[in-house]
Amino acid sequence: MNNGNKFLFIWRIKYIRNIILSHLRNDKKYFSSKRYDRIFSCSWMIENGYFQLLKEKVQRGEYLIFTHKNTFDHGVTPFGIPRSLTRRKFDNGHPIAFDNNSIFNKEKAAIHWDSNFYNYLFNNYSNYFLNYNKSITESTLIEYDNQQALQVLVENFNHSLQIESFFQSFEIGSYQCSFYIFNRFKNEILKNKKHQIRIWNIVLNYSNIKNELISSEILNQRIDFIINQCQIPAITKSTDLESFVPFLFETRICKLKLSQLLDCIKSIIHLNELFTPFITSINDKSYKLKFPKNQEIICFNSPPKSTIDNELKHLNKLISQLGSNGKGEEKNKDKFKLPNIKEFESILIIFNNQQQPPSQQPELQPSQHPEQQQQQQQQQQQQQQQQQQQQQRLNTLVCDFNQTNTTNQQFELIKKLYLLLLPFTNHFNCFIDNWNFYKIKYENNYEDYKALKQNIIVKGTMKFHSKMFGHYNNDWLVECIEDNKLFEYCKNEKQLQINYINSFNDLNNSNSNSNSNNNNNNNNNNNNNNNNNNNNNNNNNNNNNNNNNNNNNNNNNNNNNNNNNNNNNNNNNNNNNNNNNNNNNNNNNNKNFNLILKCILVNLIWLDDLELVRVLVIPDNLIFSQIDISMFLSKVKSIEMFDFIYQIIKTSELKNKIQISNTTIILQRLINSDKSMLLEHFKKNYSSDYYSSVDSIDLRDRGYSFGIYKFIYDNLIDFQNFEKVCALPNNISSEPTVEEIKYLLDRSPKNENYSLPYNYNSYQSFFEYLVEERFEDIDKKRFSPETGRTMLFWYYIFNKEFRNNQNNNNNNKNKNKNNNNNNNNNNNNNNNNNYNNNNNNNNNNNNNNNNNNNNNNNNNNNNNNNNNNNNNNNNNNNNNNNNNNNNNNNNNNNNNNNNNNNNNNNNNNNNNNNNNNLENDNEILEKYKSNLMNFFDDEFERSPFIMRDTISKACSINDLHFIDLIMEKAKTSTVKYRNYNVYSSTLMEVLSSIGDLEIFKYVHSKYPDLVERNLKSVARSQNELGFFICSPSIQISILNGHIDILAFILNLYREKLTIISSRLNLSYNNRQLINHFLNTNLIHNGDEK
Repeated sequence: MNNGNKFLFIWRIKYIRNIILSHLRNDKKYFSSKRYDRIFSCSWMIENGYFQLLKEKVQRGEYLIFTHKNTFDHGVTPFGIPRSLTRRKFDNGHPIAFDNNSIFNKEKAAIHWDSNFYNYLFNNYSNYFLNYNKSITESTLIEYDNQQALQVLVENFNHSLQIESFFQSFEIGSYQCSFYIFNRFKNEILKNKKHQIRIWNIVLNYSNIKNELISSEILNQRIDFIINQCQIPAITKSTDLESFVPFLFETRICKLKLSQLLDCIKSIIHLNELFTPFITSINDKSYKLKFPKNQEIICFNSPPKSTIDNELKHLNKLISQLGSNGKGEEKNKDKFKLPNIKEFESILIIFNNQQQPPSQQPELQPSQHPEQQQQQQQQQQQQQQQQQQQQQRLNTLVCDFNQTNTTNQQFELIKKLYLLLLPFTNHFNCFIDNWNFYKIKYENNYEDYKALKQNIIVKGTMKFHSKMFGHYNNDWLVECIEDNKLFEYCKNEKQLQINYINSFNDLNNSNSNSNSNNNNNNNNNNNNNNNNNNNNNNNNNNNNNNNNNNNNNNNNNNNNNNNNNNNNNNNNNNNNNNNNNNNNNNNNNNKNFNLILKCILVNLIWLDDLELVRVLVIPDNLIFSQIDISMFLSKVKSIEMFDFIYQIIKTSELKNKIQISNTTIILQRLINSDKSMLLEHFKKNYSSDYYSSVDSIDLRDRGYSFGIYKFIYDNLIDFQNFEKVCALPNNISSEPTVEEIKYLLDRSPKNENYSLPYNYNSYQSFFEYLVEERFEDIDKKRFSPETGRTMLFWYYIFNKEFRNNQNNNNNNKNKNKNNNNNNNNNNNNNNNNNYNNNNNNNNNNNNNNNNNNNNNNNNNNNNNNNNNNNNNNNNNNNNNNNNNNNNNNNNNNNNNNNNNNNNNNNNNNNNNNNNNNLENDNEILEKYKSNLMNFFDDEFERSPFIMRDTISKACSINDLHFIDLIMEKAKTSTVKYRNYNVYSSTLMEVLSSIGDLEIFKYVHSKYPDLVERNLKSVARSQNELGFFICSPSIQISILNGHIDILAFILNLYREKLTIISSRLNLSYNNRQLINHFLNTNLIHNGDEK
């Protein structure tokens, strides 16, 4: 049984066939699905991954559009891939509109096709890509660096390349196309010195002064391509260049990957001869940096000349330090020198674990011993691990290398490579940052950084702090803030980080000791005062006892007592003042120290390193405010760190006897900080705090992420007031997907109403889901559409109702048809039975007659005497036969009459059913139109945005009834938009934008006057159809380059369409279109006048 017979065998099984058809008739995806003949957008097919479908359509030459830009409310500026300044200068003032889903974009689409695909493309769509448009197609292929398509264009369609295309493709970085073109002009380029000088001017003639910032990566790619791939000799004389500065690289070395640093050094080595004068000037300290003429680029406020000279002098001094500092032999030993290529390759070997890759082993043979196979597999695994480690090392940032994660030799090489690149970085900004980093990181020297910070012009842009490098400094602690910069440049140096924290802990201990000493001094002073007071009291008692014996002594004692009292008072006052001062100083010191400690703690929390956090000594008397807790939670990244924070907060509250716990705000702070991964952990492990604060949660004040709402809806039973935590219509911070909205709806209370989030823009797909899968919510009015989108929402509803009514009506038709077939079968059976009965009667009569005749004959022969009797018998028989015949005839007539009556009745029933079905079809259509007409209100008419969305959806599902309704409404409506009827104009805009030629022709065939009215110019003072004065539908057709649409429009009129290209923002697409119609004389170039 072949495949065809198998299919028929299965298809004839009624049960299986019905199951298959039921899936085909499932219209849950009706609005989002497309019919084959309604798929004609290349961008749509590429975006949704239908590469094979596009390939088949191109091979068949079916109608396709190659660009679809919805530019209704955005003027005529094309949108697409951002373009650099370098690329733009090849546009000649006409920017090219590129699409990530372009048919030529090799990053996404072209990888799925071969050269045959482009053969079919250029051959079947020659109006777009060949006829009068080859040069534009070439430029586009170069922009996308699609060498495969360019080769097809050149070799299969006789397109001639020019050498200028090589320079364009090279400068914009399309190296595959550039190399293909180079090979076609190789001899000419290698023999012509001017071409080579032009190439090197492209590579080196740029600067930040020209606002052309070329990244180090692009610069290295250019040099590698020219020297290694094209094998063009390196330039040796700076005089051959238009302008040349030795500082090629606009980069911060510490932020480079090791691989990028090596590429930069390699590029400099390739140009060693060009840099020889510069290197010499460094070594002999003759290099003098001059301030550029266009000073305003670097500094808007021109400083005094003396300030500039001083700053340049300081910078020249720094640059000269890179050269030789000795004399004689020492001078040659210390001078700045670039390595050669062989020396550079030996450096690479050192970074490859100081060994060559292991030699490749022979392939395993089936007869090999299992131990040998296992040994070879281990070697292969080791080799793979070494390669991974090597790649990981090459991807490591320069600032992350230290003596703990590299060998001493590798670390010293990193420093050497850093210094090799340093003088070739921009001297006015990058050099300063690179110099400061090297001095601080590798020499712990901040002097130059402090001095250069005061400069106006010659200064860096990067801010450095000792905490970034793990350099502990008492003086700089005041600048320690929670900026997540702690240990930024010593991430892998764990011991250095621990030492830094321990140094801070020592400061904490010294502060505690000083506070204790102050308290001890105060206690000693108080004790002395008490002793003095006691002595004075004793003196007074003695004086009193001797009072009766000697008056003079009493007087003396009284004086002494007074003096002692005064002294005691003075001592008490002085001690009180000292105590107050000491207390104030202690409070200020504690306050500053606590502030710095919290800042360090916040930075450590951000690093998510529990080991370091536990090293930090946190005093028991440290109190955390709600602001502190909010800051901690905003930085936390892991459950372990959260648990640590929670414990130190609880400990602080217990030690300081805080009655109202701050842990009740944790839930709200986790929600505000978008820490959805911690919410479930908090509920499970700290349930008392969770349930004590859950009632205070209110999400109506701002937007929250889907992760937060997911936790809320998963635990909705915990939240008593649903209105306070409802996600819909509350604003979800990042636009949710339809699947996320579904997730929330499935967990929402069934009696709660909802609407879309305020910032939700994918409302069309949500409307489709709602209408097809949650229609019950619409019936019960649980969902209400947002104002302004009502028409689109109800269009989905009415269209579904219309389709349901049609399906029901078709089902009724099928039932009636089956009933009619059954009636016809019954009538036929009755007729057949009557016919058989009549035949039987006739046959019986004939037999009787024959028998009678035979009897008569026999009687005649046997007995002549019985003639009379026989005659009588014959007569009787004849009479009987006649009677029988008459009866049979009557029966036949009666049966025929009955059958005719039955047939007439059946025919009448069939006619009645057909009439009823026709009436139902008309009623369904009229109801559909009536429902839609009720929503054509003022808001819909004055909102072209939602009108376009509704019409676009109707066009996508080929709803010609709605299209007719729009055009009928256009006949009576007086509402204008851009000087055109809002209904017909909007429809024409949509059709021109999506390139729907089929519906465009349909509309013109039924409403030619309205179409013509919307295509005519509305210019007040000109009769010509210029780009900015022609109808929006023509503008959009031109913008998108829809040749077929515009050709159909232009053929409707005798006059030509005038294109004023000087006022036209041309893109690749409409340049193709303009060229096509200029050469076919369907349009006129208004610039030629």
